[in-house]
Amino acid sequence: MGTLTARVSEPQRRDRLLLVCALATFILTSIGEASELIGLNKSIKSNTSKKRTHSLFCQGMILFAIIIMSSGDTFFKLIVVFNDILDKHSLLLLGTGVS
Repeated sequence: MGTLTARVSEPQRRDRLLLVCALATFILTSIGEASELIGLNKSIKSNTSKKRTHSLFCQGMILFAIIIMSSGDTFFKLIVVFNDILDKHSLLLLGTGVS
């Protein structure tokens, strides 16, 4: 994550930055998981392979960029499934203080 090249003078600031990175990774991976559950991953595959060609994190990044520029029924389906995934991981979110 570039921690070797970045110089952070305060340990608390470093910890906050790492927490933000961890939460962003969790959210993008959950978006990728939600996309697989509703079949959106088929639209971003690079070939016709049956196996996953992009990681859940990569799928989440691609779909997040698409979500920002679009709206509609597909977006709402993704949000509903994403919400279900967050409910499944509610214990994790309780531990971080995110509600």
